[in-house]
Amino acid sequence: MHLLLIHQNFPAQFRELAPAWLVAGHRITAIGCQEHPPAGEGWQGLNYIHYAFPEEPTPLQRGEAVAQICRMVQQQSQPADLALVHSGWGEALQLRAALGSTPLVIYPELWGSAAALGIGVDSTINEQLLNASHALEHWLERQNLLADLALQQADAAVVPSRSQLSSFPAERRSTLQLIAEGVDLDRLQPNPGCVLDLEGIGRIRAGDAVVTVVSRKLEPLRGLRAILQAWPEVAARHAQARLILVGEEQ
Repeated sequence: MHLLLIHQNFPAQFRELAPAWLVAGHRITAIGCQEHPPAGEGWQGLNYIHYAFPEEPTPLQRGEAVAQICRMVQQQSQPADLALVHSGWGEALQLRAALGSTPLVIYPELWGSAAALGIGVDSTINEQLLNASHALEHWLERQNLLADLALQQADAAVVPSRSQLSSFPAERRSTLQLIAEGVDLDRLQPNPGCVLDLEGIGRIRAGDAVVTVVSRKLEPLRGLRAILQAWPEVAARHAQARLILVGEEQ
């Protein structure tokens, strides 16, 4: 089967799936904005198509660029049998016409709302977001419109968690399939012999009292403030415990 995978930050959600499909013998064409395709074990045979703009594109510009590439892919001797696309940046806006009868599966991720962005959870976040309410409302409307337009075109749509599914209006949930992304437990296992030397932290061995927080961005909306507020009490109860934050500073 020829699979067409589209994500502006490819491989993103396809990081585990794509290598597994390649190993299974499927042909994969991927479209993304990263200049270089992923490399290393498991990525042999991937056909990666990169597109870029001199400045940050609008969703319509991104949708047009992706649709043009898809038309080119579909004109090949073996067109795609199935397309999977993350719709969050506008990639899915013109795909129905570009793909013809090829089944289209989208990842709409989340239906934006004030509650989904933390309003009502943290008073400091509430104040910050309410001060930027007009910009926030515009952004939410845009993101939800992109998701809605993608849902109207798709043959199927997938979300990975119950919380993401529940963020969508009730009338749209029937179009969504809940399929957990999961974890590769054959590869990600405890290593009792592991020793890490971390700058500024020191040596860490298996069995040490460590609290690790991993997030793409270390920011209040991803729980950073609550973690830091709770840490003094944790440290007081467990004097040997250490807190390790992993992520991009915000």
